[in-house]
Amino acid sequence: MGRRSARACLINEAKLTPGGTPTARELWLSNNPDIQRQRFYTCMACFHVERWTEGLRSLDSRLAATCCLLIYLTVQVDSLTLTDVEAFLAQALCLPGKSGSQLSSLQLPYVDSRAVHLAFLFLRGLITLMACNSACGYPFDMMTLMPWNTFDGKLFHQKYLLCHEHRPVEVILEERESLITEFKKLRVIITEACAAQNRILHPGPKRSGGRLQEVSSGLFDRKDRSYVHPQYGHQSERNEWHNVHHQPAPNQGRYFSSYHDPNQQASHQGQRSMNPSHKYDSRGNMHHRGPEYNRFSQGQRSKRRGQRR
Repeated sequence: MGRRSARACLINEAKLTPGGTPTARELWLSNNPDIQRQRFYTCMACFHVERWTEGLRSLDSRLAATCCLLIYLTVQVDSLTLTDVEAFLAQALCLPGKSGSQLSSLQLPYVDSRAVHLAFLFLRGLITLMACNSACGYPFDMMTLMPWNTFDGKLFHQKYLLCHEHRPVEVILEERESLITEFKKLRVIITEACAAQNRILHPGPKRSGGRLQEVSSGLFDRKDRSYVHPQYGHQSERNEWHNVHHQPAPNQGRYFSSYHDPNQQASHQGQRSMNPSHKYDSRGNMHHRGPEYNRFSQGQRSKRRGQRR
């Protein structure tokens, strides 16, 4: 929906429902027997899928919300393919049969960055649908739309990899005949709704697991091999200031890095150098004081530090 809020959609649409645009008071407080249908129609109109209201209302609420989002996202995002839609549908159908322990124990052969991006895109749409649901008087039970009841990122990732390897639908849906039938039904609803809006879905290219893994592992490779802080994961800009070499070199006697194997550090601490040009900090790490250290007394060194500041 971009930046337009659900309330703005309700105000700006001249003919949002067959009977005209309802007011927020009517959607929230009306006791009309037909008000729930009008709420659902209004919510679907916010995503431009009101023409398929009856077909979506016949589905389970969670599946209806998933189809609504997939139709809208597919029309808006040109890069989405039929294979991506199938992965989302497989995730939605298989999720209710999974326990928390099963979801947490899922093992993925590799991580695809595009699947992560698509999962984030879907969750953004789900949050927007929750806002529309609230503005339209709750045609969906809000707990049904909660992300932990609707979407699991790891399960989606698994289905995404299987779908893009063009595995048989029986494998993707875990040999469950009822899910296969529902899957084909939902796929027809989405493809027909997209075709009615001049958006023809095509399958994505087949990708092998090895090639995907190779591409994924190279996403974060950098051409510049600058030093990266091993604890915080970002480049250190203070190494020169601290006069600490990038690589640990305990046997060279001049430099000793703060970032190295603790066992190696413990063994080195037992052999501290008696050279006065070596200084140990509170953690037992050695730093080179420089050749000018012994040329000045303690008072002279303090004075020189004050002048530099």
